[in-house]
Amino acid sequence: MKYSDEKLNAYIDGELSIEDELELLEDLNEDKDLCKRLSDFKQLKLLVHTTYKEDVADKTSRTSLSRVKYSLVASVLLTLGIIGGWYSHGVIVDDGETSLQVSNKKDDTWNIVLHVNTNDEYIQRTILDETESLLESFKETNKKVKVEIVAYGKGVLLFDNEKTKFKNRLKSLQRDFDNLSYAVCGRTVKRIEDKQRRKIKLISKMTVARSGIFQIIKRQKQGWNYIRI
Repeated sequence: MKYSDEKLNAYIDGELSIEDELELLEDLNEDKDLCKRLSDFKQLKLLVHTTYKEDVADKTSRTSLSRVKYSLVASVLLTLGIIGGWYSHGVIVDDGETSLQVSNKKDDTWNIVLHVNTNDEYIQRTILDETESLLESFKETNKKVKVEIVAYGKGVLLFDNEKTKFKNRLKSLQRDFDNLSYAVCGRTVKRIEDKQRRKIKLISKMTVARSGIFQIIKRQKQGWNYIRI
């Protein structure tokens, strides 16, 4: 068994390394049994949590993606404001919805990588909205930033020229911000093409990575900051 009960519990508790977490997320897109196991563990933990901290659990259960629309930009800008002229390696800003890992910086440019692994229209729109807000916010602070959105799993369909509902939005964002880039998981693209027996036509100016996880890990090793929604 690739994922022990202990490892799934560590994921739920936020104790996995970034590499292990990303690998698990990619496997969840392909393994229904693994999804069920993880869901069972989450329900069990929620039941225990509710028994001892009912008020906290109720508040958590009412949290929606609307909170994410503030937290992504706020986390980044708050970190900028608090840290000022220096950066601490491995500092985590985490509100339960969004996490930002701050790396050592050698220059004044912030490099940020986000990921999308769902075909949910609302979530995709939220990510694009917040990407635009993030880029605009950095403009106002006169700080340099580069942002890359990495898609794997069903998130690849966001960049499918024939399936996406955001084709014009994606193109306009790249036109307005030359510091924004897109990347997709090559493994996922091939898997969808084989399953649906069609050639996926990606929007222009795309990077096709060996895998989505590899691309995120590569960016992290290059000093990019990873934001999870």
